[in-house]
Amino acid sequence: MTGMRSGECLGLRWDSIDFEHKTIFIDKTLSYANNTWFLSTPKTPRSTRTIAIDYVAVELLKRHKDEQDKQKEIVGNAWQQPDMVFTSCTGHWYDRSLLNAQFRRFIKAHKEELNLNHNLTIHGLRHTNASLLLFAGEDIENVSAHLGHASVETTSKVYAHMYAEVRVRVAKTVSNALHNV
Repeated sequence: MTGMRSGECLGLRWDSIDFEHKTIFIDKTLSYANNTWFLSTPKTPRSTRTIAIDYVAVELLKRHKDEQDKQKEIVGNAWQQPDMVFTSCTGHWYDRSLLNAQFRRFIKAHKEELNLNHNLTIHGLRHTNASLLLFAGEDIENVSAHLGHASVETTSKVYAHMYAEVRVRVAKTVSNALHNV
């Protein structure tokens, strides 16, 4: 729903979510080096950004927070990362490889009902988000800023294939408009 990188999601803190204004401020990413998890700055300077979310995302995050608060009560003082949105069930950093494995299992179990004809990945959700925005006619500059890409050129290169589909849609729109006059 957000187009965030997985590390940005895993580095998200509760105080970075403004439920009232429906925004998420992205200024951290979860990193791992020398057998240690830590928060670092995002991939590029433009990756530090504020993105808007809709009421559905707000409600999902509120429900997640309620469930996490219940889990914190059970675990008590052993809870390690009280400010993090996504943690293990005992409050530790949420491992990216575990996230990917769980997502693969979920997709495999629900592939038919989701009507997927390919394997979707966590990172694929980011690409889907961008593709939907571009296909809906959103300006490349806005999509680039939303994704936190280093530049519009980066976005253009990664999503060049979308432009062919958009051009076909534009041609059909013009054709339909002219034939309906």
